Amino acid sequence: MDMEKRKEIISVVEKGLESANQETKDEKEKIIEDFDVLVKIYEITEVKHGKAYFRKIVSEMGVDKNVVSANMDKLFDLGMICGSWDKVNGSWRRTFLVDGDAMGLAEKHYNKQVKEQKEKQKEEDFSFGDKKD
Repeated sequence: MDMEKRKEIISVVEKGLESANQETKDEKEKIIEDFDVLVKIYEITEVKHGKAYFRKIVSEMGVDKNVVSANMDKLFDLGMICGSWDKVNGSWRRTFLVDGDAMGLAEKHYNKQVKEQKEKQKEEDFSFGDKKD
């Protein structure tokens, strides 16, 4: 796939996310699941500076391995992730990276998730302080 086509696909995907509120709930969840895998790979490789291999992604996400596998297939088809074989803890494993063209998208969604988690934690901390025994 040439670079122009990949950039066009990523642009269409970004626009699709922005207009996701017009889609049905099932369609939104499918989009979110795909990007959750992309964001998890970004988090493992760019934030934690580790190696993102299949078993690690599945265990950190806590979802069915078939869902992760199907979503990774889509991300590969879109050219948003790439893979290589690396030795991890003495075993050869297929490791995954966010492709350079999709890095901005992955970072954007990672930062959005972190911000939402912090806001949720603040709300929980605030509501916990209001409880009386």
